[in-house]
This record gives sequence, structure tokens and C-alpha cells, in this order.
Amino acid sequence: MERILTQEEINALLRNARDTRAAAAEARPKRKASPFFFGKASHISKQQVRDIAQLHEAFTFDVKHQLSAYLQGNVEVNPMSVDEVPYSEFTQSLPAEIFLFTFQLQPPDAVAIVSLDFPFTYALIDMMLGGDGQASVPARPATEIEERLIQNVLDTVICDSLQAAWREVAQVHFSFRQAHRPADLHRLMPPHEKVLFLSFEMRMGEVFSTLTMAFPGAVSSLLLRKLAKRNARAHSLSRAPQAELGERLKNAVLPVEMLLPSTRIRGRDLFELEPGQILQIGHPVSRPALMTVAGRLMFVGYPIRKGRQRGSLIQQKYAVPYPSEGVSE
Repeated sequence: MERILTQEEINALLRNARDTRAAAAEARPKRKASPFFFGKASHISKQQVRDIAQLHEAFTFDVKHQLSAYLQGNVEVNPMSVDEVPYSEFTQSLPAEIFLFTFQLQPPDAVAIVSLDFPFTYALIDMMLGGDGQASVPARPATEIEERLIQNVLDTVICDSLQAAWREVAQVHFSFRQAHRPADLHRLMPPHEKVLFLSFEMRMGEVFSTLTMAFPGAVSSLLLRKLAKRNARAHSLSRAPQAELGERLKNAVLPVEMLLPSTRIRGRDLFELEPGQILQIGHPVSRPALMTVAGRLMFVGYPIRKGRQRGSLIQQKYAVPYPSEGVSE
């Protein structure tokens, strides 16, 4: 015979079920929720980090030799990191005392942000004005003359070297745009926009600083697309039988050039130049030249003469090591 529950018994069963669920919920560990900004999500892979680092090897080499020749002193430029971060995180990573500038990029119509720490920059200014590069950081804002001197270095060395390095994958024109105060940082880009963040160590003797660059998302996307296309072409070529490809290359005629890093010559020396005179170009004989094969840097060596022909004494294959421990992945 079926037993019919009373209303009091039904209520007791419901209360017991509720108490059981509440006890189970109390026993479960509590999970914390926090806001998530999709703009912070990074899409840059380890392979893309390596590709960007490799692309800027030529940039570090060129800047190093241009500044060394210009200042008649030894300047070291070493890569530090490659990352894709929100702009707000980039601004927080910068020190308070920096020279801040923007570059104009065409195409796309975009602006890149460049900063230099004070110690190296004032040492650089001191050497350009005839000093020994041991100047201390003054307790005052930079003067207009000091800013103009740095602007000239950025426009003629940094911009030109970046443009030459990127030419391998994209025809982008770099030009100096404007100097800014550090207080302007927060209005140059939206805080959550992802930027391609590159940093390089600049060292001269015992003085060193950090050169940082931030490229907006449009530029980062363009660069990554171009690098992907280059890698796809290289991958398709690698599928060809290696032996057959090697035999074809043996019979190919490739253009070879030996290049000296850029240097500066006074206009007076050029105007007064006569046939038979020697023009000193400011490149020490102890520093090697670069050899390109089919437009790509391949070797480092010294110009020589062999019989009645010019030649090159190859010292090493061209490669600037990009330290993996300094690359943010």
C-alpha cells in the first residue's frame, strides 16, 4: 500500500536537499573572477619572435658601425627583447628620464614611438660637441640644441637603418616626426592597443642606455604578414630536391657587392676635391666591410688585391647573434 507523505514531510525533504547543496557549495574552492581585456591577448608566436629578431640583426650592425664612424669611438648596439604588449604596459616599463620621439611610417600611415635613456644620450651629445663622452646627466630639461642633435642622429642613423633592415620584407619609409615630453606618452596611443615592443642596449665605454621602440598594431600586423609570406616562399623552395637545387645554383651568376658602413664627410672636403687626391672616408682599416650576394648580407671581410684583380678576404659569415635569454616570448 502506497504511503502518502504529509506536507510537513515534503517540506523537511526539500529543506534537507537545500542544506545538502549549500554544504557542497561551501566545500568547493571559491574561484576568483577578474576583468579581461581582449586587447591584451598576444598573438605573436615564438617563431614570429625569432623572425623579427633576425630581421633586426642588420639594424643593430648598421647602427653600431654608423655611430662608431660618426663619433670616432667604439659604440656597441645589442638586441635585448621582442614582445607584443598593451601600450599601457609599454609606458609603465619606461624610466622617468627619457628622450621621447615619434617616427612617421609610410605605408601604412602610422606613428612609431622611440625613446632613449639619459646616460647614453648625454654622452652621445657630449662627443658630438667635441667632448670625451663622460658628461653626467644635467639636473635640468634638455635644451633645444641638445634635442636637435639627437633628432639628427635618429633621422639619419636610426630611421635609415630601420628602413634598410625592413626593406628585406616590406618597403616602409621611416622619417623623424616630432619630439615629445614624457608626459605626452599617455596620449600617443590608446592604452589597450597592442604594440610591437623592441628594445636594444646602447653602450659606449662604461655608459649604457636602452633604445626602445613601439610600433602600433597596424604596423605589427603588416610586418608579421610580410614575414609569413617570406617564410612560405622559403619553405616552398626547401621542398625542391636539394641536390638538383644545388647543381642549379652552381651555374647561377649572382651579383656580389662589397659595402662599407655609412659615414659622414664634410662638404668642404668634397668641394675642394681634385683628381688624384685621396678622400678619407672615416672608416678605420681595422673594421671589416660587408659583402652582399644578390642583395643580401652574407659575409664580413676586408678588401684585398689578388694579382690584377680586387678581392675580399672573408673573415666570417654574416651573423649578429640575438641573445635568446633576452628575447621575451
